[in-house]
This record gives sequence, structure tokens and C-alpha cells, in this order.
Amino acid sequence: MQHLSERSGFVTARRLALSVLILAVNGATVLTTLAEESAFVADDAGFQEIIQPFFRQHCVRCHGVKEAEGEFRVDTQLSSDFQDVVIKARWGEVINVLNSHEMPPEDEPQPAVDTVAKVVDWITQQVARVELYRRDSAIVLRRMNRAEYRNTIRDLVGVDFDPARFPQDPPTGGFDNNGGALTLSPLHLELYYQSARDIFDLALVEGPQPSMLKWRFEPESGDSDSNRVTYDGQRLIVNGGKNRAENGFRVMHHNSWDRNLNARDFALPYDGEYFIRIRAGGKVPSRTDVVEAARGFLNHRRDEQMAKNPAGKKWLDEQFEENLNHFRTDRMYDYGPPRLKLIVNLAGQPIVVGEIDVDASVENPKLYEMRTRMTTWKAGITVDYAYSVPKELENFWMQGHDNFARPELWVDWFELEGPIYESWPPESHRKLLFDSPLSGSDERGYARAVLARFMKRAYRRPVSDDEVDGKLDLFDLVRSDVSSFEEAIKTPLSAVLVSPHFLYLAEPGGQNQSVASNSEPYPGRALLDAYERVQSLGHPVLAQVRSSSATDANSAQTAAKVFRQFVDTRGRKIRGRVAGMDGLKVKLERTNGSTFLVPLVDFSARDREMIRAIVRSLEPPAVTKEGPKSTPAPAASTPSRSTPTANTPSGSVPARTETTAPLRGSENTTEDSIRTGRRLGAFELASRLSYFLWSTMPDDELFDLAESGRLTEPTIIAQQVDRMIRDSRSEAFVNNFAGQWLSLREVGANPPAGDLYPRYDRHLEVSIIEESKAFFGEILRSDLDLMNFVRSDFVVINERLGRFYGIPGVRGDHFRRVEVPTGVHRGGIVTQASVLSVTSNGTRTSPVKRGTWVMKNLLGIDPGLPVANAGDIAPKVPGIDKATVRKRLEIHRSLPQCARCHNKIDPLGFSLENFNAAGEWRDQEGFGYKGRIGRNDPVIDASAKMLDGTEFVGVDGLQRVLEQKQELFLNCLAGKLYTYALGRELGVADTLHVKAAVDHVRKNDQTLRTLISFIATSEPFRSK
Repeated sequence: MQHLSERSGFVTARRLALSVLILAVNGATVLTTLAEESAFVADDAGFQEIIQPFFRQHCVRCHGVKEAEGEFRVDTQLSSDFQDVVIKARWGEVINVLNSHEMPPEDEPQPAVDTVAKVVDWITQQVARVELYRRDSAIVLRRMNRAEYRNTIRDLVGVDFDPARFPQDPPTGGFDNNGGALTLSPLHLELYYQSARDIFDLALVEGPQPSMLKWRFEPESGDSDSNRVTYDGQRLIVNGGKNRAENGFRVMHHNSWDRNLNARDFALPYDGEYFIRIRAGGKVPSRTDVVEAARGFLNHRRDEQMAKNPAGKKWLDEQFEENLNHFRTDRMYDYGPPRLKLIVNLAGQPIVVGEIDVDASVENPKLYEMRTRMTTWKAGITVDYAYSVPKELENFWMQGHDNFARPELWVDWFELEGPIYESWPPESHRKLLFDSPLSGSDERGYARAVLARFMKRAYRRPVSDDEVDGKLDLFDLVRSDVSSFEEAIKTPLSAVLVSPHFLYLAEPGGQNQSVASNSEPYPGRALLDAYERVQSLGHPVLAQVRSSSATDANSAQTAAKVFRQFVDTRGRKIRGRVAGMDGLKVKLERTNGSTFLVPLVDFSARDREMIRAIVRSLEPPAVTKEGPKSTPAPAASTPSRSTPTANTPSGSVPARTETTAPLRGSENTTEDSIRTGRRLGAFELASRLSYFLWSTMPDDELFDLAESGRLTEPTIIAQQVDRMIRDSRSEAFVNNFAGQWLSLREVGANPPAGDLYPRYDRHLEVSIIEESKAFFGEILRSDLDLMNFVRSDFVVINERLGRFYGIPGVRGDHFRRVEVPTGVHRGGIVTQASVLSVTSNGTRTSPVKRGTWVMKNLLGIDPGLPVANAGDIAPKVPGIDKATVRKRLEIHRSLPQCARCHNKIDPLGFSLENFNAAGEWRDQEGFGYKGRIGRNDPVIDASAKMLDGTEFVGVDGLQRVLEQKQELFLNCLAGKLYTYALGRELGVADTLHVKAAVDHVRKNDQTLRTLISFIATSEPFRSK
């Protein structure tokens, strides 16, 4: 065992980190030197001295000339050329199989521990060298994902805009904020433009405040669609359903298509936010009520059966007692309060507004209020009963009867009120069109002030006068064609929201650069072209001005040389030759050589297009090390980087440099890009911090610190991290980081089958997601030890989870910290039903999925891809239908192609077998009707072992081993936090920083806040 432990992947993983430290020497000196190498030099000597002898002794016999198992040969498919991405990937697989002891096989002579370590160290060093050389660890230009877009629009404009129409953002490296995967398509741009128009239509208002309406619906007034009630001249259907009416209430007992309450067939006069209020209370039967109600049903059934078969009295009496005992003992009948679901229907589309527990009594009913957006389309409101009682063999046949004892929802009335405005004009309007003396005296000056302030916040940095004037030009172009200032300003504001400077978390400038130059190209020529095309949508003048295909570069250069006759918007003729632009005015040259200026807006639309094309053709070409380029950049190119030099004055804009990297981040990064790494400026750092911890733009305090230049100080960064975590906006970090790390977004994608796991319902599904988020938030905000993620003596649950987990005394739907009682196997993320359900397959547990999840999310070990065509368990194996999950996998592992992965994955998953596919604790595996556990069904065997051979039993054993090997978990968590914070996947060269983070937290508080602060002040986070 000791020999196996010494050769474990855990020891080797630590050596991997140490080998990168060797590269670093005393910090980043060697890393920096390596990054500045003029050419990458392969270590042929090390390959010959270290690798070749190892291959000859241990690998060539099975992966050489005579035999190539797995179609892999070490003599021809591996070399010292780590710049080849295919060869580099193969070397990565070599590290994996050596670390996991898959190779050499157990029946072959085993190499010495030091020999394997030397091989792994050499491979690791080469991978790190090539990553640094190729700038694989550079943070690529990153587009906002959907969550970031929504939050940014909320804070920038004051509108809660749902970007569900946008294509879903693909996760890479476990997270959907990875710049390498956040591509941009023409569809994105069209949706961004249309969304921008919709956002400003919501944000900006004209005219007086819409009058409010308040309609109260009395559901006891009728119980069919023929019941019509008049509200403001409209005849609405008000239907109380087939629910009994009592004391002015409608009593809802169970969910059925004909038992909901609704008011429908109406159209509201105004779009906007509306309140829907429901006055309701509830009755919850006691356990005695449940037993007595069940006794009545069971007695009646027994009497009917005995009348048909008097000889079966003894058997029927036994069945009666057994069934009645179910109602006496099953904890499902420890009922909680009744629950309601509120649904609005807009143009035939049902939308769930929310679900709430009705915790008031019938004697003292309460108002329950929800807020939702309504339109002027045909609409309706529905109140549904939403308390779910599991349908078991003993109760399913009686649940639809009104005298079955279950929580009852008593609804007095419900009402609709709105549209709701806290002020008029609303905050979103005032945020954009602020009070200014210019608004009444100088409309164009006011438009410029509005744009300047908005662009600074939208671009998250200071903006130049040229940038503002470019957008003001759009205002000038459309102002005469629209009826109001509000309508005209929407065009340049929309252009800002489709600008790459808004959509991308761009970091284009030098270390001291604070203002982007208008001469600096937008991120990617293809993006610029698409941007200009998109800006032409929706307005005929823009369509003419922004047409990118009207004039090509050659014809524009030719046109610049000739004198021609221009026509202004009044029909006057102007003769001259375009010599350039002075702000928003065109410089025309007469035939005698004199020049004069004419406002661009005075030219006809056709001439404006020609002038713009000519001006673009007059711009000097970008200068590169090869000299001027005569051809435009390819469509796939990305932002050029501007790098300051020692002679670049503070605040100035360095010369444009050659574009070196594609938009998505590429394997073909040129040699020059290695030297473009730099420290972030203050405004860039403000954005990186805010999108890390808030998934939104910086607030005023971050902007002020950036303006003063103080934000780049590590102590200030640490203070801001503390402040930002305390802020409610850090809930976005909990949702987005924890939601993806813990696979919470996958909950419900393949839910446990309802007939096999009837206790899994919608309320539970919502609750298990919120539990994991609330648990993460508790560890974050209460500064608890990170190892609480592995094992804790508390849970953060609501009443629904208290019933599911068997933890008594939890009342109310809110989440709170609860100590774990003795005998309850909860505490730590591996005991949470969210993780346990997503790592099952809907009908039974999956040790494979659970073992894989533990490896990837707790140990930081990639289990690799499954062998192609490995297949499932052979269906014709005798007795397979009665085999336990463990036995099924033993059969599967008997196949050689399957054993390679399953031998290291399955043992970890077996430790969680006491939890069923819904996350409920069990001691036996059930083979009865619908998965019921019988008296003689097999006891769960939860024995397991770690990759290094350490043996343990059950979830308690797994947690104990993880606590003993806490460095593995801390490395995993730090790596995932770095991945999320940087918006890119980590490479071997990043191991240095991950290990430094772990060392730091272990020497200090070992809290999540400490780890986040370290990352936010580290070199990778503060550098481009």
C-alpha cells in the first residue's frame, strides 16, 4: 500500500506543480524570460536523455513497431516538437496515464517512482514553456454572455431586459464566460440591435403618466366560462372552477384542469409592470386527520371487497392495517402549508410568474403579492393549486376526493393593479435624460452631453471627443425625420449598445492609456463591418449612410483625386474635392487650391456615403514590421493591440500595431504576441473585478477609484473585493460560479422518473437548487473554512427540504442555517440532492457519473473521454434485471476497453450509493414494484477507494478522505475560480499561480473570501 501511495496521482500532481515552480525560480523571472524568447527551441537533449530510455524500457513493446495498442505508437507519434498542437495533446495523455497508473499495466514491470517523476516533470516543463511562448495563457477578447448582458443593461439603463432570445452561451472549461467560446455571429448582431431598440422603447417615455387601473376578481361569483364580469367596459371571464365556495372563499383541494381560478379574455390599455395580489389562507390537516380520513377510504374499500369475497377477511384485515400504517408513519403526511402557482397568459402563451407557500390561516388570511410585466395583448390570470402529495400505491386512488386529508388553499380574491411607476418619468428615463439647462436651450448640446455620459458608462472607460461626435452624427442624421428628441436619441444610444466597446470586455490600450482613440480599429475587421451593417438597420437614412457595399476602396481612392459637384440637402450645388474631415465637417478643396468646411449633414445621403468612403480611403495603412500593407485585414482577424513604450506619454495613444490573434483565440498566435502582455489599466481592472464578482459593469465607487488611478493598488483591490462580496450584487457570483461548478443548471434536465421517485416534485427541484446556492453563499459571506464544502455540521435548507431530508422543526419556505441532527447523513456538497440527482440517470443511480463528478469538481482530475463504442452493459446477461448497480458495473468492467476508465471512476461513485437517484437516503436497493424496497432486497454496498488505493466506506468515508487530502480539493477549487475569474481555460503554466493561491489560503484564513482576494490581486488577473 505504501508503494502504491507513493506512486499515486496525487503525489505526481504535486510534483507537477513543483516542476512549474522550477521554471519560475524566484517568482516570474524565468517565466518572463521565456515569454521574451525570440524563437522556441525544442529540448531535444532532454527528450533523448529522459524520455527515450523510458519508452524503450516500458512502452515500445506495446506501442511500437510490432504492436500499436489503441493505434498509438510512442516511436512515431511523439516528439519534442511541443508547438504541434496534436503532439502536445498526446503528451498530455501520457501525463494522464502515468499519473493514474494506467500505464504501464499492472501485469508489466513497474518503473521506479523517481523515474516516473522525472518523465512527468520533463513533459510538464515543455508544455509550460510552449504555453508561455505561444501566449496560451493570454486572456482573449471576451464578449458579454447573456447573464452579464442582462445585469449590465439593468445597471446601465435601468431596465430588466430578458435576453432569452439570444443564442445560448456554450460553456468551455466548465463556465460560460470563456472568451474562447463566446463567438459572435450575424444573428447575434441582429438580435443585439433589435434588443437595443426594445430596451430604449422601454426606458424612454413621452407624454403624461398612464392612468392606473385596479381590477379585483371575486372567484366565488361563478364556476364556468359563461360567468362574465365587466371591468372598465370589458366583459371578462371570471371562473372559480369546480372548487367549493365557503364563507366567501374558494377552497382549492388538489390540482386539476377544472379546479383552477382564472380571469381572462381581457386586454390592458398599457404595457408595463403590474402587481397581482391574492388574498388567501390555508388549512393544514394534522396526522390524526390524515389517518382518520384514510381509515374511511380503506374501510369502504375493505367492505366492498369482503362483500365479494367473505372468505378473504383475514387477508383483507391484514392489508387494511398495513395500508393504514403507511398513513401513520410515512413522513410525507407531515404536511407543510398549501402552495399556489400564479400564471399569466399573454397572447396564448402561459408564463409562470411564481410559486409561493400560503402560510396564513383561514381566520387571518394575508395578501400575497407578485410583480410581472404585462402587455396590451389578449391576456389572462390563473391561480393553480401547487402542493404535491406523492402518489403512492396506498393513496393514489383516493387523492382526487375532496375528503382526502391534504393542505387546502382558501382564496378570497385576487386583483390586478398597474402599470406601476414609482415616479414619472421613470428612473430609467431620468437615468438617461438627466436634468440639464441645455435640455431647453440647446437640443444638440444636450444630446451630446447625454451621449458623453452614457458612452463613458457603457464603454466602462473615458471616451474621446471623436467617439462622442461620431454618435452625435447619428443623432443629426435622424433628428429631422422623427417627431421628438426622445425618439431621435434612441438611434445613437442603440448604436452604443451594439458597439464592440460595449459588447466586448475589451482591453485594447496600453498600461497608461485611459481614452481610446477613434483611429484605433474596432475589435476585428469582420466585427466592424458587421457592426456598421447592423447600425444601418431600422432607419432609411442610416441604411444609405452605412451601406458597406456601395463603394469599394479602389473607387473611393479614385474619387478622392477628382473634383466633382456635390448636392446638399436643399438642392444647392457645391463643387470641390474631398480633402478630409475636420470633426463633423467635410474639408473640400477648390480647383484654386483653397479649402473650406461644410457640415457633413448638409450633404445629400448619397454624397455622404461617397464622402465617408473617400475619407476611409485616405487613412494611412497600418504599419507593421513588414512595412505598409496594401490589402485589408482578413475577415477573421481580431483587435490589434496597442502597446506603450517607454517614450509613450501618459494618456497618449500608441501607434497601431499589427493584428496578431484571431477573434476566438488561436493556435497560430505569432511571435510578436508574446511580448504584448501588460498590466491592466485602472478602468480595465474595474471591469474585470465587477464582471468577476457581480457579472455586471462597475459601479460609481469603482469608476471613481479608476479615475483617480488608485484601483491598481493591491490593498485597494482587496478592500473592494470585501465591499463587493458584501454587496447584494455578489448574488450573481453565487448564481453563475456556484451554479456551474456544482452543475446546478443541469438540475431538471433529466429529472428522476415520477413513477419511481414520486417524492421528487417541482417544489423540491426548485428547493435543491436554492439549497446549493444558499450553502455556497453562507460559506462566502460568513467567512467559513473552505473545507465546509467537503463536510459541514450544518445545512442551509427550507421546510420542503427539511421534510425530504428528515430534519424536523424547519418551518417556512425561506432558507436558513440548520444544524445537522445525529443520524442524518447531510452536510457538504456531496450530500446535497442537487448534485446527487444530476449525477443519476433518471431511473437509477450512476456511480460512473458520480465518480466522474467527484474527480472533476472536487479532485480536479480529468477522467478522460470514454473509449469509442464501449457500449452499455450487455442486455442478455442472465439475471441482469435483478442485479445491483455495483454488479452491473462489475460486468461492464470485465470488458477490457471499459476497465481502463471504470476502474478509477466507479469506486468513487460507489461511496454515494446510499443516496437514490433523487438524492434521498436509503439502506437497501429496491427491486419491488416501482422500485420499492422489499424486506429481502440487497443492502447497499458503499465500499470504495481513492485513485491511490486508499479504501473507505460510504459518503462519510469519502468526506473523511477528502479532508485528509485537502490540498487536492483546494487546488481544484482555486483552479476553477481562476478559470472563472480570467474567462479562459488554465494551462500547465498556470499551475504556479494556482499553487500559490492554495499556499496563501492555507497559511491564512482558508476562506473563500481570502482565496478570491488573492486571485484578484494576482499577476494573471491584473494582466492582459
